[in-house]
Amino acid sequence: MGLSYERAFGKALPRQAKLGPWFEFEDMDGPGFCQPDAILSVRNGPILVFECKLSDTPAGRAQLDELYLPVVRKAFGREAEGVVVTKHLKPGSTQIATSLREIFSAAWPCPTLHWRGAPLL
Repeated sequence: MGLSYERAFGKALPRQAKLGPWFEFEDMDGPGFCQPDAILSVRNGPILVFECKLSDTPAGRAQLDELYLPVVRKAFGREAEGVVVTKHLKPGSTQIATSLREIFSAAWPCPTLHWRGAPLL
């Protein structure tokens, strides 16, 4: 179900979004690869890195903060911000948005996009 949700979200993103891009990196553990769910370059703004989870969990934020954001920042040489995309909110869910417009005006770090299949813009 999670992969279906991720694919549906990818189809709802603007065409310029990159879905599932692969990155090669090297850290203190040696060489590695990673694949964020989607990235979107925002004109005059940061690159948005999306992590889709059916339920909002701290693991999604950890993946963004500890792996995807540093790798994307290094790869593109510019600022990147993370967004957890979730179908089911939890009591600890914060900075909740329901569209990309709200994400663009959200306070960082890492807003939660509560996406249930509606158009994103």
